[in-house]
Amino acid sequence: MKDKTIKEKLKGEELNAVQFIMDYLQIFFNDKWFNCYIWPSIDANNDVYKFGDIDYRNKLCELIGKRVNDVYIIDNDLLVIEFETRERIQLNINPNNPEIVSEIAVFWDENGSWAVFD
Repeated sequence: MKDKTIKEKLKGEELNAVQFIMDYLQIFFNDKWFNCYIWPSIDANNDVYKFGDIDYRNKLCELIGKRVNDVYIIDNDLLVIEFETRERIQLNINPNNPEIVSEIAVFWDENGSWAVFD
């Protein structure tokens, strides 16, 4: 299960929670979720926010309640979750990313199916 299936599972879903855990992030779409072990960036109104930026957490939390419009991968390097407001969560899935310690992210769905980005 990768981008096409994840797109089918997330399109139209509402982001309903984000959870900051010591060194990773969980983002929830009802009964589906990602564990992100690389901090995603947030593209909001053509401004990009990265972990550590003053407004990063606020911009991420502002996406709560918004619906997913599309999910796609750019050049096998960037997983993009785009919302109906055109704001995006962007996760660097390039395996050569120096931030990678283990997996990049894991996606679970309501049936217990999962996909690992590594």
